[in-house]
Amino acid sequence: MNRNQQGQALITGYVNAYEAAFGFKPTVNRHTAKWGFLDVLDSVGYERACELIKYYMTCNANHSPQNFFQTFDRLEEVMVASRDDEARRAKLREQTRLRVEEFEQRSSSNQRNL
Repeated sequence: MNRNQQGQALITGYVNAYEAAFGFKPTVNRHTAKWGFLDVLDSVGYERACELIKYYMTCNANHSPQNFFQTFDRLEEVMVASRDDEARRAKLREQTRLRVEEFEQRSSSNQRNL
C-alpha cells in the first residue's frame, strides 16, 4: 500500500473502531482527517498507528480525530507504560502466589511437628 492508501485505511480503521466501541459511525471529514492520519503514519508507522487507534477507543477521552492527532504521542507513551505495568504486575502476582504456597507448606509442616 502506498502512503495515501495507508492514510485512508487508518481513517477506515478509526471509523470501524469507533463504531465497535460506541455502536454508531462518527461523522469524519475524510479530506481533512487524511492529513492528520498521514502525520501519525509518518511519526509511528502503520502498524503502530493501528494499535494506537484501538487503544485510543478504550480510553476515557473526547473521541474525535482532532483529539487523537493532538494526543497520539502521549497516548503511545501511556500505552507502553500500561503494558509494562501489566507485565510487572503479572510477575508480582506470580511471585506472591509462590510465596503463599511456600508459606502454606511451611505452616502445614510446622503443625504436623506439634
